[in-house]
Amino acid sequence: MASLSEIERVEQGGLLQSRSYELWASFRGQRHRLFRCHDAREFGQICRALTRAREYAGVA
Repeated sequence: MASLSEIERVEQGGLLQSRSYELWASFRGQRHRLFRCHDAREFGQICRALTRAREYAGVA
């Protein structure tokens, strides 16, 4: 069974641009964007849920 590895949080944008938040991961040697949003609160909730799920599965 293949698994996700190297999950990375990416924040783009700045003062003059709207911010975007992304989650990226490697899967079978290729990088894939898993999630993207413009809401910091929502992104934080998704990241925390992903962290808890990986801890529960013994991956983190």
